[in-house]
Amino acid sequence: MINIGQALIRESTHAIAYAFAIMLAHQLILAATPLQEYVFYAPRTDLLSANREGLLSLIGYFSLQLLGIGIGRYLYSEMLDPDLLDVLNDVKKPLPAQKPDTDLAYRRDVTKRERRLLFRMCIVEALLIAGYLLSKNVFGPPSRRLCNLPYVLY
Repeated sequence: MINIGQALIRESTHAIAYAFAIMLAHQLILAATPLQEYVFYAPRTDLLSANREGLLSLIGYFSLQLLGIGIGRYLYSEMLDPDLLDVLNDVKKPLPAQKPDTDLAYRRDVTKRERRLLFRMCIVEALLIAGYLLSKNVFGPPSRRLCNLPYVLY
């Protein structure tokens, strides 16, 4: 199965930015139109109305997928050896020599990258929590049926 998000977006920072832009647009459309009431209260009379939750939440789940892709790529690129990351970005460069795991300087470098990444992820988590609390107060509770902004940030 083709992953649409990975096919369209190459840079992790772009994936995260697109995810938030799409999610914000989705939430604003939900807030400005009667779609929320339609999802929760409309009768199920035909095929479209019977599947309204799934159809209207596709955009929200797509943005959630983009967010996961962006964060995953960011984590992966931050944990890679900088020499290997240069090789992955420039195909013409030769692979660097393998560094032994017993090399103390190499192990310290990996530990330093892990600590820096952990600190950055704590900051990102704090921002997501603050965004969730703010969006919950502005747009209402999270809803799996709508896949709204509070649900994605939760």
